Amino acid sequence: MGAAGGQLRRQAPGTEPPPFQLLALTRAERHGILDWVHSALQEAGAFVTDDQAFSNAAACLHLECGAGRLESLHGALEALELHLDPARAAFLAPYENLPLDAPGIPVRGSLALAFFHTEPELRLPVPAVPG
Repeated sequence: MGAAGGQLRRQAPGTEPPPFQLLALTRAERHGILDWVHSALQEAGAFVTDDQAFSNAAACLHLECGAGRLESLHGALEALELHLDPARAAFLAPYENLPLDAPGIPVRGSLALAFFHTEPELRLPVPAVPG
């Protein structure tokens, strides 16, 4: 199955497009917005390769997306009314000169979500280690 069928092609080492970094700020409830973000990423054709939560203040998602789907990715996140940095034009600029067959070239990057709320810091008890 080729890139048009949804599969990403691997590039030769040293020829990968630069990774992207997106920062999203929100006041939305974190559990709800994370569900919406995961749905938006799926619709845009992006894959979450790793994730990390930082208490209830932030989360970081490591992503992979076909170069031809980056505009859809940014648009899907904008539709959630997240405050995104960089804006669409600046986000897409490093990928303007990719070859015409680039839609299937995987681009890696990260999405950092910062949650603004009045809840106290989430503290989880650390289990005692025997010994």
